[in-house]
Amino acid sequence: MNEVIHCITTIERGGAEKQLLILVKEQIKLGYNVTVIFLKGKPDLKTELEYAGAKICTDLLNSSFLVQVKKLRQILKYNSGILHAHLPRSELLCFIANSRDKFLVTRHNSEQFFPKAPRIISSLISRYISKKFTACLAISNAVKKHLESYNELRKNVSIRVVYYGYDDNLPTRMLSLNKFQPSLIGTVGRLVTQKDQKTLITAFARYHERNSKSHLLIIGDGVLRDNLKVFSKNLGLNRNITWIKNTSDPYFFMKHMDLFILTSNYEGFGLVLLEAMQSGVPIVAANNSSIPEVLGEEYPGLFKTGNASDCLDKMSYICERFDREKLRNMYEMNLAKFNPERMAKSIEEIYKK
Repeated sequence: MNEVIHCITTIERGGAEKQLLILVKEQIKLGYNVTVIFLKGKPDLKTELEYAGAKICTDLLNSSFLVQVKKLRQILKYNSGILHAHLPRSELLCFIANSRDKFLVTRHNSEQFFPKAPRIISSLISRYISKKFTACLAISNAVKKHLESYNELRKNVSIRVVYYGYDDNLPTRMLSLNKFQPSLIGTVGRLVTQKDQKTLITAFARYHERNSKSHLLIIGDGVLRDNLKVFSKNLGLNRNITWIKNTSDPYFFMKHMDLFILTSNYEGFGLVLLEAMQSGVPIVAANNSSIPEVLGEEYPGLFKTGNASDCLDKMSYICERFDREKLRNMYEMNLAKFNPERMAKSIEEIYKK
């Protein structure tokens, strides 16, 4: 049986982590013996990974970096499986601990390797550790373009684009063919600058002026939570927005929404867009990075990033005027492109090489 070791910084419920769960499920179907090593945080996905058939290694959990290096060396000494790293801390750990020549990485974000470091420092460290990469998987063309333009990998490192796959355990609901004015509008994402919820709240405030029964649902938590609540209150929306910190099942809320909005300044992929399509809800999203790759370059619900007025226009257009049957066909075609089995087999081909 083929063996693969996935090393990832956390298994908390985020985009990269949820996608790893989908990949692990598909790899086990393909006959792989899968081990997942995670380094810190809450074990949100541990039970689901174990239920899928993966072995979860907690030996490194919340230890100091030097202890993690020592323990990972011991694990790799007695395991000949493919080593596949996800997210910066795990990449750095695998580079230092791995006595083998090479390992594989997936880059999940269209941002520099160390976001808080000076660009040149981030680039130098990323290029240095990439000398041990057999290949780098980019989850979108936007991520690949970022890696190339920011010079974060050595020239001889092969970058292969392999899109995320949707979760085929979620039922796919058909988009309603009825046109309507949305009353429940929602989003899912961390409350951080990248996600730009201020643009969403501003657009909703203007929409609410002419649709007094409308309500906004914001699912997620982050450092900007209090700031965004004050911003909403100043716009007179404190009774018209519901805040949900965390949920293990965002799909449950999505399927009750009349409109899903993603205002991010950039996304490595935007797994939440696949979940929104599966839930059968109309989508409006910022036109940047990987978002047009997921929704389609000609998708009618793309608005100018950071432009609340354009977001408001697209809200009305996508829900009230655009052909619903055409929109339904777009979602069906898009989801077919992100088949999870196809994703796993594409990665298997890279493993074989």
